[in-house]
Amino acid sequence: MKYYYIREGLGDILYGLPTIKALGGGYIINGLPIEHHRALKPLMACQPYVKGFYHESEYGLPKGFINLGDFLHLQKNPRHIIEAFASVMNVQIDLKEPWLEIPKIEGWTGLSYAVMNITPRYRDKLFNYKKEIRFLRNNTQSPICFLGTYNEYMYFTEKYSREHIRYVKTDNLLEAAQIIAGAKYFTGTQSSLLAIAEGLGRSYRYERSPFHDNCRTGRDNETILNNHTRKWHLALSRTQEIYRNFTS
Repeated sequence: MKYYYIREGLGDILYGLPTIKALGGGYIINGLPIEHHRALKPLMACQPYVKGFYHESEYGLPKGFINLGDFLHLQKNPRHIIEAFASVMNVQIDLKEPWLEIPKIEGWTGLSYAVMNITPRYRDKLFNYKKEIRFLRNNTQSPICFLGTYNEYMYFTEKYSREHIRYVKTDNLLEAAQIIAGAKYFTGTQSSLLAIAEGLGRSYRYERSPFHDNCRTGRDNETILNNHTRKWHLALSRTQEIYRNFTS
């Protein structure tokens, strides 16, 4: 049985799952903040190839474990984080294939709604969400559901208004995944909830980061919101140059 260690990053763990699945699965040990570990564990329990999901404080690290977290950073600027994991473990991954499973919700009514999750990390400071909010409102029948922390919701809606955006509290990432699975649209930044939307095979729209542009799958149901302006490309070139100089 294989044991995989990823020290931190909800998104890193979620994006490491396709490689773990391709290697036959096994146990995952993490060094997340304990509240993040508890939030992710119910979703991990639904994946048949994850035999166990443990925090490093519970049992420590077993002999012969595979440190996927260290391997990830050996790959510079992949098209997708998934490819970084796959490359170092010498496996082939189809970015267009879903990799997450969740239980079906009994009595699901199929309401037409959108989900947003806008985090402060990996933001394009030139991008404005007014047009996207208008698109989501015009193409759904319910208020937009905002997932994430309440502080993220308050920060976002202070700028863009709370009139048509409602905060939805979830206790863990399985609950968030079930809400995303039922949504007509998911709009977000590069975050763990974007990884969940990708993993479920859902249609998603996202803000591409000028600093860490590594979530492109090329799927037909992928929409990059800030991929079309000259200003964005100029900002991307400059910020990537700064980042390369800083990390070289």
